[in-house]
Amino acid sequence: MSFPIVEQPETSSNQNAGRKAARAKAADAAQKLELLQLEDRLVPAGQITGQVFLDFNSNGLLDTSTTLNNDGFGTYTRQTDKGVAAVVVQAYDSSNVLQGAATTVADGTYTLAATGTGGYRLEFSNVPTGNFTGPQGVNVAPPPQGSGTSVQFVPDGNSTNRNLSISLPSGYADNPQIITSSYLIGDQSGTLATGPKFGTANLSTSPVIISFPYSAGTTEQSNVANAQI
Repeated sequence: MSFPIVEQPETSSNQNAGRKAARAKAADAAQKLELLQLEDRLVPAGQITGQVFLDFNSNGLLDTSTTLNNDGFGTYTRQTDKGVAAVVVQAYDSSNVLQGAATTVADGTYTLAATGTGGYRLEFSNVPTGNFTGPQGVNVAPPPQGSGTSVQFVPDGNSTNRNLSISLPSGYADNPQIITSSYLIGDQSGTLATGPKFGTANLSTSPVIISFPYSAGTTEQSNVANAQI
């Protein structure tokens, strides 16, 4: 007794192959989706810019105006602040890993491209010999631009006006106090006789050393009182 051979239909093998291909495609799509999600979680790094400047009047601001009003009706010429080159700026992440560095150019500006993930600790170094880091100033930009300290903390992403002022104590200062002696003919003690020989005024309470700001004075010519110190 013999049995007939029954052939399996070809559609069954085709269906299996199709299922395998669909499962492979779905797995590949899931893997790509997972990679996209991981990339989306990364926080982008950014550019940090600023300026290091010699702060002549130690006000913590980058002063660019060449004139100031005096205490009278005129103006006087002032020294504008200058950029400082060769100062090193370094950015460290929260793990204390260096993620970027830059050096200031001739006008004191720098551009630091930070890598990794912020925020960052910004450190300024290589200040010229004889100079010191200057005071902080209110950050108002465009100029005048304020100064931070020699260690600053910046968020991730782009950050501007990360500035530092440098002070030279023996250098120029805006509107300094002028000190001089005052010589007048008269009685300096209040006990001498008055007359042509001793002068006509009792100057016992008058100062012999006086001081006044550099900006003192006036261009007024019609009023004597306004022209007096």
